Amino acid sequence: MDQFEKQKQDFLSKKDKSKKGSVDEKMKPVVASINSLPQYYTTSSCAGRIVLLHQISGKKQESQWLFSSHSPIKAPQLKRALSSSKLPKKGIVWLLAEAPIIHVACKTLDDAWKLLGIFRQGGFKRASVISSTEKKTTIEVFGNHRIETPVAEDGKMIVSSSSLYGLAKHSNKKLKQSHELLKKLSRKLKEPEQKNKN
Repeated sequence: MDQFEKQKQDFLSKKDKSKKGSVDEKMKPVVASINSLPQYYTTSSCAGRIVLLHQISGKKQESQWLFSSHSPIKAPQLKRALSSSKLPKKGIVWLLAEAPIIHVACKTLDDAWKLLGIFRQGGFKRASVISSTEKKTTIEVFGNHRIETPVAEDGKMIVSSSSLYGLAKHSNKKLKQSHELLKKLSRKLKEPEQKNKN
């Protein structure tokens, strides 16, 4: 067993430390295809989600989720999470329709470039190498379909209650587009997977 193979085995055997504690259902086919290839393993992933995020500053440790869903939502869910009794008195609350994100460890830089090409063919244009050492090269891939808009500030709503219906509708549309993109990527990934097995 070489060094990369051992790293992969050790990493994939660890407990999932994400808040959700498991791989998103829509992301599972993509993760399985990548991890089935000997020169790659996924280090983190998210299939996309709709979030209400409270921020006091730009620091991650000072951010807090008020609501999160990996599935389509309805406006009343947002209304309940943004009720006056639950709104933070300081800071901004953002509605985010977050696109899929994946981090993959690659055995070599050449392997990384090959996988980046597959991601781009699958519709993920925001894909790049973020680190490269003798031990491994890591790539980061983002989807394009997202929404980011403030909905409350210092304990007060800055959008109307009726606007939440439109925001929920458009957020769901972005989430659906993200999931369709993951299906396309899964099909692309199976092409080298089959070649590797033959």
